[in-house]
This record gives sequence, C-alpha cells and structure tokens, in this order.
Amino acid sequence: MRRAKREVADLAEPASGEAGDARWTFWLHCASEGRKTDADQKVRGLTAIMARMAPGAPVEFSPDAVKLVDVWRVDVDHLTGKRRE
Repeated sequence: MRRAKREVADLAEPASGEAGDARWTFWLHCASEGRKTDADQKVRGLTAIMARMAPGAPVEFSPDAVKLVDVWRVDVDHLTGKRRE
C-alpha cells in the first residue's frame, strides 16, 4: 500500500471545461497486484511523463536509469471522488 500526494492533469475531460487546464490534488491509496513493467513499457511511460512535464525537450533514458525506476500502469474500471467547494 502506498500513500502519496499527487497532482493530476486529465486532458481528456478537463474539470474546468478548458482543454489542458484540469488539475487537482488527491491522496492515492492503492492496493494492487500485477506483472512488472518491461523495459520498453517503462520507456514509453517515462517518455509520456516527460512530454507532459517538459514539452519539446529532448529525452533519452539510459538502460541503467530505466532499471532503477518503477513505472506503474493503472487501468481504472471505476473511479469516485468528492469535490471541496
């Protein structure tokens, strides 16, 4: 079980109604099981993260760096939440 404060951006369905403007903070509680991500999947995930965090920046990952990183893929079937007003 991990607990982390995360900032999330969902470009598909922004909460504010403007593309690219949806951001919120939530506490993640996760208990899961699955297979480890292979190196190619890790690189694809890291590349997607970097494209979001530093658009247009050249990105390259060494094999040693990829080995040291965990990349989690979470397929969501159902998600609930509440909004503080």
